[in-house]
Amino acid sequence: MASTVSFYIGGKNLKTPRQDLVHCPITALAFYPPSSNSPLPSSSPSSLSSSSPLYVLAAEDANLKTYPAHYSPSSPRHQPCAKLRVFAEQSIHGISVSSAGNLLIWGAQSVAVIPKHDVDLLLLGGRQDEAPTPIEARACDWVYDGAISPYDENKGVLVTAHNEVVVFTVESSDGGQGKKKKKAAIKFGEMVFLSRPILYSTTVRWTAEDSVLVVSGTVFGEIVVWRCRLDKKGSSKWDAKVLFVFTGHEGSIFGVSLSPEVEVVEGRKQRLLASCSDDRTVRVWDVTENPEEEDEAAMGEERVLEVRETGFGENHNSETHETTDSVSARRCLAVAIGHASRIWHVRFACEEGVKAGPIELYSFGEDTTMQKWRLSGGVGASSPYPFALEHQEKTACHNGKHIWSCAVTSDGQGRSLTVTGGADGKITLLKGGDEGVAVNRATTRPVNGFLSLNDVLQSIPVDNRPPWSESATSAKDGFLRYAYLSEDKLLVSTTSGRLLLGDLAAGPSWGEYGISAVDQRDLRGYNVVRAVAPGAAIIGSASGSLYFCCTTFGVTKIDQLSGKITDVSAIPDAHVDSVDGSGSKLRFFVTTLGSAVATVFTLDGITSPTKLTVQKKDLALHIGNVVTSVGVCDDLLLLGSRKGGITVYQETPETYVHLASRNDCKTKGGDAVTSIITLPALAGSKHRYILTTCRDGKYRIYELRSSPTGLSLELRHETNPPLGPMLEGARLVRSQQGGDLDLIIYGFRSTNFIVWNETRQQEVASVACGGAHRTFDFFSDPRDANRLRFVYTKASAMGIFSQDEPSAQVLKQGGHGREIRAVAASSSSVDDDDGKTGSPSSPYIATGAEDTCIRIWDWNNKRNGGEEEVADMRCLALLQKHTAGLQALKWEGDGYLLSSAGSEEFFVWKVTTLESEYRGLAVVCEAAFPFRTADGDLRIVDFDSWTYPPTEAHPEGGVYLTMVFSNSVLKSYRYTRAGGFECVQTGRYTGACLTQVKQMGPLPGQHGQRVITGSTDGVVAVWKATSEDAEDEKGYQIVLTTQAHQNSVKTLDVAVAFNDRYYVFTGGDDNALCSNTLVAKPNEDGEPELGILDASRVGDAHAAAITGVKVLRQCEVFTFLATVSNDQRLKIWRVETSPCRCVALIYNSYSALADPGGLEVIDNGNLIVAGVGMEVWNFYLGRK
Repeated sequence: MASTVSFYIGGKNLKTPRQDLVHCPITALAFYPPSSNSPLPSSSPSSLSSSSPLYVLAAEDANLKTYPAHYSPSSPRHQPCAKLRVFAEQSIHGISVSSAGNLLIWGAQSVAVIPKHDVDLLLLGGRQDEAPTPIEARACDWVYDGAISPYDENKGVLVTAHNEVVVFTVESSDGGQGKKKKKAAIKFGEMVFLSRPILYSTTVRWTAEDSVLVVSGTVFGEIVVWRCRLDKKGSSKWDAKVLFVFTGHEGSIFGVSLSPEVEVVEGRKQRLLASCSDDRTVRVWDVTENPEEEDEAAMGEERVLEVRETGFGENHNSETHETTDSVSARRCLAVAIGHASRIWHVRFACEEGVKAGPIELYSFGEDTTMQKWRLSGGVGASSPYPFALEHQEKTACHNGKHIWSCAVTSDGQGRSLTVTGGADGKITLLKGGDEGVAVNRATTRPVNGFLSLNDVLQSIPVDNRPPWSESATSAKDGFLRYAYLSEDKLLVSTTSGRLLLGDLAAGPSWGEYGISAVDQRDLRGYNVVRAVAPGAAIIGSASGSLYFCCTTFGVTKIDQLSGKITDVSAIPDAHVDSVDGSGSKLRFFVTTLGSAVATVFTLDGITSPTKLTVQKKDLALHIGNVVTSVGVCDDLLLLGSRKGGITVYQETPETYVHLASRNDCKTKGGDAVTSIITLPALAGSKHRYILTTCRDGKYRIYELRSSPTGLSLELRHETNPPLGPMLEGARLVRSQQGGDLDLIIYGFRSTNFIVWNETRQQEVASVACGGAHRTFDFFSDPRDANRLRFVYTKASAMGIFSQDEPSAQVLKQGGHGREIRAVAASSSSVDDDDGKTGSPSSPYIATGAEDTCIRIWDWNNKRNGGEEEVADMRCLALLQKHTAGLQALKWEGDGYLLSSAGSEEFFVWKVTTLESEYRGLAVVCEAAFPFRTADGDLRIVDFDSWTYPPTEAHPEGGVYLTMVFSNSVLKSYRYTRAGGFECVQTGRYTGACLTQVKQMGPLPGQHGQRVITGSTDGVVAVWKATSEDAEDEKGYQIVLTTQAHQNSVKTLDVAVAFNDRYYVFTGGDDNALCSNTLVAKPNEDGEPELGILDASRVGDAHAAAITGVKVLRQCEVFTFLATVSNDQRLKIWRVETSPCRCVALIYNSYSALADPGGLEVIDNGNLIVAGVGMEVWNFYLGRK
């Protein structure tokens, strides 16, 4: 680690950079119960008592972080409750929790032990100066797994990357009587091995006081199972024996897992092994030792010599090994395939001593999904394997690619707990659920129950049935429509015209409304049921009859229309209340088949049938406009159509007047707008925004703008949340984590119903209902978005899903799932959509990655209790329009974000802050680069831009852009909102590919713009526009070149000094850092042109390619730079301002990020580094 130093700028103290935030892949996970005293001989706690507090231990780079594993809707889910740096400059790769609660942690060759007492102190909030110091040592080889002995907590074993077992002991810190107390230390014993193949995975388990069982998966597809017996007295004597060598996988073995002794088949105890591979299969093996089958062990001894230690040699899946491979065939119990790509991990979810029966196991893949499997015996003779591995469910846990870590345990109540960590830095805790007929709230588990219509009808007391019920009963009767009147009241209609009311809080219990036989026949075969207020619903029939149903007085007919009722929609007026006593008035919207006129109904006096009055008003629809959703914004009525259009009407005393229309749905034929909600206004303001969801998979935010020419709908936001494409609705729920409004969107993805929290970018619920084409209804608690019910029809049965808390909880928010290639920071204030600068706020950070996504983050430094600052980044928007990996990003002008990517993609995004209580950011793609080549396969490698003021030719002003393409072409464009892109200059660099570009304003005495570029031949070149022909490739002429690097220029930054010179800093593939000072010198024609005043070069500035350079600050004396490299070092350099020859390294620190590249300064006091994750370093002058 770097030593603490201070930098001086103009007499001011610049603090040593402090790492305030790390957001990188989660490389190891484990469950930890502080009160655990279980004697289970396991490398991690496999089961917990229901009263034990449970924590998740997570490894993020070199830090061990802890998170509570229990659900609390009011607690923040992104800050750890404790953090400890374990290694100085090494990321953690594995965590093992002993039966007594001691931790064994490893990363590469580094090994550390943390005693239980120190871990508990950390979890229970010990003071910072009491933070435990791990007992650390360095092993002889990379460590892949390890376990502390459950019989002796001062003893353990490690398994290395070459299938070696290394015994270690922890020497006590007690010095003994009369001796000085020694520091505790790890002492390594002798290395044990029988063969040394290259491994990709391994696991070790203590089976006796002197014995461990080792399973190793090799790079070349073999699985070696061997036992190592260690001398109890601690001497160097040992005995190792190969038990099995399994083949069968057609790729490298990425994950192996051992089960405790279990009974899948009653009366037969077995120890099982699960393996996963590059071939996308999961295999289960029997590794039970049988003394009567010594021939297998002997065969294993022979086969150990055949385990390949290199890529050379014969493949043991070949026919020449039929005899020995018969062991693999006999011991392989089940095989299954399920993931879309490589499988990284597999884990059993079973406890020792459980009753006989099927067991669960989980697999975790490159496709970011966790898949649940059920292993059972008794397979028919047609199967080649004695057991069956049945796929149970699939859960998407992360963004991008890779689940890098996982852990599985039990909650002590028969429910499995699984935690996953991904390349996106996200930590997801998943709880197993049950399926059964219970649908009440007696349990906090997600419960999915199914009931047949016969089950429901038989449960209704005879005296609660109408007289005609027996004659109406038919074998063809079935569930037709559903409507939640409240959380626990469910209204159900059937094809025979029956109306059933379920009380879900009581078992459930069922009753039936006593409608007349005439009304029953009217509702038979077809009916529409819609909840229009809490406790109230409207029912429509094929004959045009409308019925009002409420929980207080039953069902009554209210009107008769002339056509078949096609739909009923509640009008969500703020002044209209429910029938629960808080109000007595409601409105709803009714359409009939084939009619161009809809009807708006107002019911008054709805608390009593004797006071009920009905008023109605007609509304003329546009021809062909089929209404699918209704909303209101103050005195305006908004209608969504089946083809994606939005229509606005103004109510008059007699009718409704059309004001405006808009359709942004681009799918062929259009898709239905499924909901319209109004965003709450700020105090003292009018409502201005509406949010719509559509079955094209997008939700949109519109602003209602009034002008002298009339009302218009302006699109402010458009994006695809990751749950579609069948979006069915949206709601705003007040979060219990700070009181902000969370946007909840629900819809269908494939065969699942998904509830998604767009604000927090996390899944709330997922129900395997079979897909979108079915009858359903959804209820969510207006105070807690995680508390919900969902009813649906599947295979003629009624399924009722109930949830009090999410089955998948996000302990730590994630980001990009691939390498971040670009980062950009906005100014510290953002314009609203009127172009007015609001009050100063934290800057927005935009990041673009190889996952083709752009994320916009809100950056904050918060106080945590006393004086400690807690850095936090919250994702506000996710933009998914690009189809190739991002290359560059830049904020420009009044809320513009520019982005470039492969496939010649360049987008202009308009970003605005909504004047609403809803804090979401509004982003819409205003323009796309139109001048693509015929093949469209070039990359816009880099670009730069500046905003120019309004001119006579361009009264709105615009943005001047310069782009470099992967075919060495350099082009400049003028962009305006009204005119789009206009090419103004072109150039071509011959001999190499351009990689970097910056625009340079004229120095005193110069005229026109200059452009500076870096290229793959190491040359830095300055260009000047010389032609009026925009398409002339000689329009840009090179006026200055310098050979800065031996090969590619990887990064470039430019700064202006003293208003008369440029400082140009570059980093290259040759590991060098170069600086050049450019000033205006007279050329041959006597005109001032840029020339080199002085230059300096630091060879081997890093141990690998320099991928990022950024000017931090300047003063009259020095310029300070930051550089990052593939060597995972962050360095800060001091460059003498004049002359620019002396470059001094003043700070050198380990960085947590692999493959860094993006560097950006935030708030003039924080440096963000982007790569495989993000870091924020604080060098703010005034921090404490």
